[in-house]
Amino acid sequence: MKQNPFLVQKAAEQNDGISQLELANMYAHGLGTVKDSEMASQWLRKANNNGLSTPLALMYLQK
Repeated sequence: MKQNPFLVQKAAEQNDGISQLELANMYAHGLGTVKDSEMASQWLRKANNNGLSTPLALMYLQK
């Protein structure tokens, strides 16, 4: 299912961890947006700060 980057970002900005993780994935792979590893890392950190453990694992895999 194709996600709308604008809607995902709106939800991510409202501290929705799942949306933050999805937005990080979109930035990491250039899905519906420009590929940007720095923005991907930023959203992974935010998702991790919102209690999701998956982003922490993904950050370690990126290095």
